[in-house]
Amino acid sequence: MDEPLPADSDSRKNLGYSCHLKMYYELELDRFFNNKTRHQGFQYNTNSIMTLLIISRILSPGSKRKAYAEKGRYFERFDFEEHDVYRALSHFA
Repeated sequence: MDEPLPADSDSRKNLGYSCHLKMYYELELDRFFNNKTRHQGFQYNTNSIMTLLIISRILSPGSKRKAYAEKGRYFERFDFEEHDVYRALSHFA
């Protein structure tokens, strides 16, 4: 437990987003996105996509592709593909 992880280790995770995630849930954005997509037959979770986009935009601003590529940095489970991110954009609009 006291052994430091190497800098290039894949086991490193980012915990800095927990306070932002708390605000996300306090604003009930998760309920909004889950209720909005419940009856529209999406095969992916738009709440999960929006969570990734918001967290990555705050902590590491970049493109949507970069956000998807770095999704392994977080403890959240993001079960969607990159093309789902782009498909969800028209829904968010």
